[in-house]
Amino acid sequence: VAISAGATSDGAAMTMHTTDCVECDFRLALVPGRDHPEGAQHPVYGIAAAFPRFHSDRATIYQNVPDVKPLRHIPEVARTYGVWEASYTLMNEEGLTFGESSCSSKLTAAGIDMADPATGKYGEAYFSVAALMQLGLERCATCRCAVKTIGALAEEYGFYGESFMGGETITMADTTGEAWVFHVQQDFSTNHSAIWVAQRVPDGHIAVIANEFTIQHVPEEETDDFMFSSNLRSEAIAAGFWDGNGDFNFQQVYGTKSVVGDNLYATLREQWIYSQVAPSLDLQLPMSPTALKFSYPVDDKLSVEAAIALLRGHYDGTEWDLTKGIMAGPFGNPKRIEGGTGLKEVKGALPRPISIPRTSHVLIGVASADNAVALFGPDEPATTVFAPFFCKTLKEAADMPLNETSKLYAKFYQEGRRDQFGYRESAWWAFDGVANLLNWNYANMTGEFVNPAVEYWQAKMLAVARSGDATAALDLQNRVSEAWWDLYDKLWTTYNDGYFYFYPGHNPAKPAATFGYPADWLRDIGFDKDFWKVQTVKGQIAKACNAEKHDDHEPVRCAKRELYLVLGGLVVGLALGGSAGVVVGRRQSRRTGQSGLGDRLL
Repeated sequence: VAISAGATSDGAAMTMHTTDCVECDFRLALVPGRDHPEGAQHPVYGIAAAFPRFHSDRATIYQNVPDVKPLRHIPEVARTYGVWEASYTLMNEEGLTFGESSCSSKLTAAGIDMADPATGKYGEAYFSVAALMQLGLERCATCRCAVKTIGALAEEYGFYGESFMGGETITMADTTGEAWVFHVQQDFSTNHSAIWVAQRVPDGHIAVIANEFTIQHVPEEETDDFMFSSNLRSEAIAAGFWDGNGDFNFQQVYGTKSVVGDNLYATLREQWIYSQVAPSLDLQLPMSPTALKFSYPVDDKLSVEAAIALLRGHYDGTEWDLTKGIMAGPFGNPKRIEGGTGLKEVKGALPRPISIPRTSHVLIGVASADNAVALFGPDEPATTVFAPFFCKTLKEAADMPLNETSKLYAKFYQEGRRDQFGYRESAWWAFDGVANLLNWNYANMTGEFVNPAVEYWQAKMLAVARSGDATAALDLQNRVSEAWWDLYDKLWTTYNDGYFYFYPGHNPAKPAATFGYPADWLRDIGFDKDFWKVQTVKGQIAKACNAEKHDDHEPVRCAKRELYLVLGGLVVGLALGGSAGVVVGRRQSRRTGQSGLGDRLL
């Protein structure tokens, strides 16, 4: 998401970005700015998403992993800016901030560590989007500089996507108040250059990119609002995507069938955000992203709090509400399991929310001229806490020995890897651990414990973010990590074995309360005395239809009957909903006026 300065309440342009990645190295690096001698070379590592990403002296977390070798080098510039960097580089000391979204493309994209699946051969293109983001933030202070710089580098050395038929989007915001959207993909003719286009987000507007290209009509010549590669049109003609006549629509020319066809994967997220920030437009959900404009004006200027709320939602209160219906199970779980053979064999569709379990980290970059800050949250947006990491801290680091720079931010954000559970060491594992425990009983656990903790700590974080106090920010980074580990322990002991243990006001002699399944859910699944036997969804439908026999492999249809049974997810509900309830804890909380977290957690 790219938000212009005129669309925000504090007058700072912003980017928002979720890194949805199952293998990504989630650690946060502080890379100090530095001077480079003449002839210095910049190492290129490819996609470099998995731990440990790099081996270099760029940051303390990249030391001591010598087995990670660069794949290529390019000439370095004389001076590079300091940056905050996770699996993507996020923000630099000048307040320039980036976001990223992988996009479908008609063009292939083999590169130095991306093989052509048909031949197994690697390509000649140097730069993944992560490498381009790193170079843009190390070398530029403004969006316009970044567009020209990474565009030229991609053309000279070649670009490739993170999937073979993939392009990329980089969203940008800077301290001048501008926000831009940059699309890039591999070229057609040589496979080691690039095609790119960039559009400025109009002042007062917000632009949302959800894994599909969104820039549409591109003028023949560059303007103050458009920049693009010189081969933009010639490559489209060479590839047979455009006949050279009439309007040039980048989205339709280079986007895949999922863009120009029916695809709610992108449009639901885009329409959701636009409907929240501009309800006066009454935008209806289109099947194709081509029905939505590049950007829309907001009705009311967005605060950082409002921006965070956009990322946390699960389409609450709409017909796509992920906390409702069969797939949410008995306890209102908005999480959905992705992939597997089942979804290939049984065709259907699930809503794609913004906050999903496989999120590695989430960023809101606030490009304030006075107080630029990266608000960084480990794990998924719905239950993370965005902590401030100031751009001025990067400038402070430039004058320090490298081994001292790690003291400028919490060790919790520098530690951890996916193949080793970092108990009490890693902020990411604390937030991811809590998020996974919510599968037991999402509604009760979030209502009783997690949401109150998120609200409490987020308010503290934003107060410090606005104050610009780096010492207080470091303190809160440590405290919230410790609190989340305490919360992790609390949830384990409180919801163990499907009971509600040690609830506020409990009897010490009998510390456990029982929940059972919610009555509404039991009614929905047609619960009755026959449930001591195995019951299936189709069996319940057949019962409702008065059908004595049914084939488990064929659908059951009620002839000229109203089907009164609303099925609530006999199997999925048990898998995702856990085995605790939603009644006792909330009732006890109201009685005591506590969430049960105590002073240490809150």
